Formats: sequence, C-alpha cells, structure tokens
Amino acid sequence: MSQNGVSKGVMSLKRVLTAFANYERQVDYVQGMNFIVGQLLLHSSETMAFWLFVSLIEDCDMRDIYLPRLPGLYKHSSIIEILIERHLPNLSRHLQLHNIKAEMYTSEWIFGLFASVIPLDQMGEFFNLYFQFKWIFFY
Repeated sequence: MSQNGVSKGVMSLKRVLTAFANYERQVDYVQGMNFIVGQLLLHSSETMAFWLFVSLIEDCDMRDIYLPRLPGLYKHSSIIEILIERHLPNLSRHLQLHNIKAEMYTSEWIFGLFASVIPLDQMGEFFNLYFQFKWIFFY
C-alpha cells in the first residue's frame, strides 16, 4: 500500500489511463479499459502498458469500440450474432426466441478483450495471439 492507502498497482493503472485520456481525446473511457490496462501492467512497465494499449486502439481496430455511441460494440456484437447463427443455429433460435441481443452478453468481452474472465496466467498468450491476428482471433 502507498501512503494514502491506494495500492501501487491502482496508482499505475490510474497513471496509464490518465495518460491515455490525454493522448487520445476522441475516445471516451469505458469500463473494460481498466481490465485490459491492468493485465498489460502485469506483463510490462507503465510506459510499455501505455504504448501497448495505444497499439490496441490504433493498430488493432479498437477505437470505434470506445467512441461515443459505441459503434464498435454494435459492429462486433453483430458479427458474433452472425457467427452464432451460422455455427450454433439452435442457440441462435433460442436467443432470438427470448429476444436476447448479442450486445447484452458480448459487451464485457468486447470492451475488455476477455481480460476480466481469462485467468491471469493465460492472458499473456491471449494478448500475443490478439496482437498477431486481431479480431479474427477474438471471434
């Protein structure tokens, strides 16, 4: 714990997210960014975590996920819905029957790149593959 009772990890997370907010003014903070940056901080320094997050936004086509009105969330949710329809038709019919929209269950996955659900010891490999194959790997 630091002097004011906040852990060093939380302070690192705050510094990286604040630096990113100053760097990229188009993008709004969305819950989920903290899980991604937190995972990056477990694998790298603050500076490297910042630049890796910038790379996710700029090179891995994540900017639209965090833009106002969240167009990327709806785009990726629609793709997931199509994939479920094609590959899991029974599940697709069940979800449609109960009027369950994909963004209802995919938003946490999309906003946070599964960083809140993948075990810590496997997240490094997830990032390696995501940086390499981007959204194809995510799907």
